[in-house]
Amino acid sequence: MDRPGINANQARALRLSLAAALVVFLLLPFSPVHALDPSRELTQYAIDVWTTDDGLPLNGVVSLAQTADGYLWVGTQSGLARFDGLAFTVFDVKGTGVLQEDYIESLLGDSRGNLWIGTIGGLYRYADGIFTAYDGEENPAHRIVKLFEDSLGRIWVGVRQEPVRVIEDGQLRVFRDGEGKTLEGVDAITETPDGTICMSTVGIHCLRDGLFRAVESSGFEIDEALLRALAIHEGKFVAGTSGAGVALETAPGTSNFRTVSGTPHGIVTSIEIDRHGELWVATFGGLARVRQSSVQTLTVEDGLTHPSIEALIEDHEGSLWLGTNGGGLIRLRDRQLGTLSVEDGLASAQAQAVLQDGGGFLWLASSGGNLQRYRNGEWRSFGPEDGLPRHDINALWEGEPGTLWVGTGEAGIFRFRDHRFESVPSNLRIALAGIAEADGTVWAGGPNGVQLLQGGQFVTPDWARDLRRVSALHRDREGTLWIGTFGLGLTSYRDGRLETFTTDDGLSSNNILGLHEDEDDVLWIVTYGGGLIRLRDGVFHAITTKEGLPRDEIYRVLEDDHGRLWMSTPAGIAVVSRDDLNALAAGTLDSVNSQTFGTADGMRNAECNGGFQPAGWKTRDGKLWFPTVDGFVTIDPARMAENRPPPAVVVEQVTADGRTLETGDRNATVVVPPGRGNLEFRYTGLSFLDSGSIRFRYLLDGFDEGWTEVGTRRTAYYTNVPPGRYTFRVNACNNAGSWNETDAVVSLRVRPHYYQSPWFFGVCALVLGLALYGLHRYRVRRILELERVRTRIATDLHDDIGSSLSQIAILSEVVRHRVATGGESLEQPLSQIAESSRELVDSMSDIVWAINPKRDNLDDLVYRMRRFASDTLAARNIAFTFEAPSEESTLALGPDLRRELYLVFKECIHNAVKHSECERVEVALKVEGGRLILAVKDDGRGFDPGQEVDGHGLASMARRAERLGGAFQVDSATDQGTTVTLEVPLSGKARRN
Repeated sequence: MDRPGINANQARALRLSLAAALVVFLLLPFSPVHALDPSRELTQYAIDVWTTDDGLPLNGVVSLAQTADGYLWVGTQSGLARFDGLAFTVFDVKGTGVLQEDYIESLLGDSRGNLWIGTIGGLYRYADGIFTAYDGEENPAHRIVKLFEDSLGRIWVGVRQEPVRVIEDGQLRVFRDGEGKTLEGVDAITETPDGTICMSTVGIHCLRDGLFRAVESSGFEIDEALLRALAIHEGKFVAGTSGAGVALETAPGTSNFRTVSGTPHGIVTSIEIDRHGELWVATFGGLARVRQSSVQTLTVEDGLTHPSIEALIEDHEGSLWLGTNGGGLIRLRDRQLGTLSVEDGLASAQAQAVLQDGGGFLWLASSGGNLQRYRNGEWRSFGPEDGLPRHDINALWEGEPGTLWVGTGEAGIFRFRDHRFESVPSNLRIALAGIAEADGTVWAGGPNGVQLLQGGQFVTPDWARDLRRVSALHRDREGTLWIGTFGLGLTSYRDGRLETFTTDDGLSSNNILGLHEDEDDVLWIVTYGGGLIRLRDGVFHAITTKEGLPRDEIYRVLEDDHGRLWMSTPAGIAVVSRDDLNALAAGTLDSVNSQTFGTADGMRNAECNGGFQPAGWKTRDGKLWFPTVDGFVTIDPARMAENRPPPAVVVEQVTADGRTLETGDRNATVVVPPGRGNLEFRYTGLSFLDSGSIRFRYLLDGFDEGWTEVGTRRTAYYTNVPPGRYTFRVNACNNAGSWNETDAVVSLRVRPHYYQSPWFFGVCALVLGLALYGLHRYRVRRILELERVRTRIATDLHDDIGSSLSQIAILSEVVRHRVATGGESLEQPLSQIAESSRELVDSMSDIVWAINPKRDNLDDLVYRMRRFASDTLAARNIAFTFEAPSEESTLALGPDLRRELYLVFKECIHNAVKHSECERVEVALKVEGGRLILAVKDDGRGFDPGQEVDGHGLASMARRAERLGGAFQVDSATDQGTTVTLEVPLSGKARRN
């Protein structure tokens, strides 16, 4: 027969293959932080291994330490490695430039946050990202085998073949007791509860009253064996030797020692006392937990990956770390989840269903038709000899006291009572679900529907004849019978009324695998593909991966005593706060937070099994049981309710425009040089429990408007950050959603380019101001110049044009009068009118030419001067020459210079024509030394400059030269011709085009 919605082969595949990594999601921070549980066997601890494949510089780990910030430091023969839970950062001779040896013999994280590093020939300190070498005459030259901090903060340095050193007030010195004696070859150092410092060489020596005093012994010759490890446990000495194993002081201060038998090897390398007071001993043959009455060992035969252990420490979170001589780094951590597997007596690894009956027995069904009863480590299996055939068991449910109902995959339904199983007639050969009510009513469901036990057999009620593919049954407190189907949705039956709900009515999936009613009468509907559905007051509300669940495929939901729902899924077991689920349904919460458990938390396989009833059970002691593909997993919610503090977070590196910046001093401001403003921050969360699930958020104060949540990403990127002061903050939370209350903070000052500096803006403002002022002055000057041009034009119009027009007017009157009287001849006044008109036209032409900007070059001036001279002198048959600089033809001249120079030139030509009686005129115009020089020379009769002359021509030319700021000179003598020279400075009056 087919299972509801699937065939027989698919049914088996769902039972045996649909399973999940136990992924437990929490909103409330309840993941535990434990030391190794002392009640567990060593083989029950989880073992994790890191080797060179994971980033270790070498698989030979010599020393271990953890600093106050949370980093784990690993010393190897090929360098030092820092571990944050995910990645190793290696520091060696090449990389640091300070370390002189790569063999890291000993490590110590002190109370001040420093890391002390002992090598085969030097002592170093790492603090605030900087390595410092201890130099000087008393620096050890041999192997530093032990580093120890006492209660006073002094650092003790044990050196092979050399006296012990001490660092006090930052000074390294050889330690001498009150008599000046030293102790050489110290391999181990410890401190007694009263503050006494004790050291081991071939024996134990303690500093008492300022003197080294040997500890006497009896029962064990500690002075004949090299002591490689020394500790105080319960007030008594524990000594680890180089061949005789471990020796325990029998009572505090008695000096009586006894050897411990049963350790894996006689060479003891390290001793650690964990937070529970458990004594751990590392040897060349494995690990031992030593108690007064027993020694438990963990060796290669027990799952340890390498026998030879060189270093041993307990971290801040309670895990035990082992450094091996060739097998890498090993961690022992407590499993948060318990398991019940084939090794423990389970008949088959494929667990399917679990139920606890009224007598406290656990009934465990596994593949192959195996049904077992378990309590307090005692097993009993049931099979054909007990009346139960070997068919897969799909469902278990309890009836009246002493009665167990079993639904099988092919053989129908069986009842267990009076220590035997009996078949109960039913046409449900495949029974997938069943319940027994308080009044004795028994229900069963399967592919053919739902049936009721009546008259010793299961029959189908009339109202249920159309039901098929039944996969879950539940009677709620109000009396409604709920029937879940695989593929056909959810059906309710009460008071003769049958009602079916599907995705059309609000379900997120029609594949129902389970039903659970909580104490508030909320019905939780488990689906395969639609997540979890909440039903309250007739309203369905689906919670899926969109709202924070890890998977939408859920097999079973259980409620613990702490208000949380646990769900087995194909990806594991998810847990979430019920209050948050209700808040989500009420609309006061956008999503739920959850936590994940899987193989990292103790599961043998993270894949859960589903499709069976019940696929999970809450026992009387509050523990939860879930079937997986490799046995049953047990969860103690009470233990899980302990709070796990969020991880510390550290900013490891700041990069600006591809260049790494110095960030060693955490109190200093990181200065970012001028650049493109591209910043990169690398950070990490320091927790070794589920490191990959640590989530981060960051904020750049002064740039960001709010926090940016980036999940598990460990790098923050910024582009185009402008100059200024900023504070980068980063925070981390564990997978329970608990954020650290303290941010990791880096202060930055992004320096500007020179053109972004305030002084540059000040200079620019000053230059702009001066430019604006200069522009203003230039505009004023141009306005004044324009005003002068206007005034000059007006003056010229008034003087030259006006006088000419007046003359023409007078002459016109003379002509009119003569015409009227018929008297004198008209030729003379008309001739004068014509001449005045020509002069008027010339004057107007000169004015227009002078103010025309297109005529501002020297070449145009020369052309006009040459044309005027040619027209005027040729008319009088006077020969002339004209020299002008052709290379200066593009020199632009101001209108004043052009006009005044041209008028001076015209006056010179007029004088030569009218007064000199010359036969030749020579004109020379040149630019020389920043001056424009005009010289006009004639060969006329000349004159005596000392005598007064008629007219105002020379005086007018002198005034024009004065207005131009130039020099005017007249050289003449009687019968010797005349030379007029004008020199004008070009500065401010000319420019290059």
